[in-house]
Amino acid sequence: MAIELKPETEQLLKQELTNGRFRSVDEVILRGLEAGPPTSQLLTREVLPSAAQRVAAFKEWYQSLPKTGVVLPDEAMERSSFYGDRG
Repeated sequence: MAIELKPETEQLLKQELTNGRFRSVDEVILRGLEAGPPTSQLLTREVLPSAAQRVAAFKEWYQSLPKTGVVLPDEAMERSSFYGDRG
C-alpha cells in the first residue's frame, strides 16, 4: 500500500526514526492505530460530566474541606489594613 504524506509529516517521521523513538514506519503506524481516536473525538457530551454532576462534585469537595480555619481579627478587614497610609 502506498501512503502519501505531507512534506512536514514526512520530515517529522524521519526525525522520529533518526532519534530512535521508532524502529520503522510500520511501528509508527501501529502505535498510532493502537492509541485510538484523537482526544478531541472523545470529548463529547456523553463523556463529560453534566453541569449537575460538576456542581455535585464541587459541593462534595467543598464539604470535605476541614471546617477549621484561620480566624482573622476585625481589624484585618478594615480598609486601612489593606491600604495603610494610601487609603
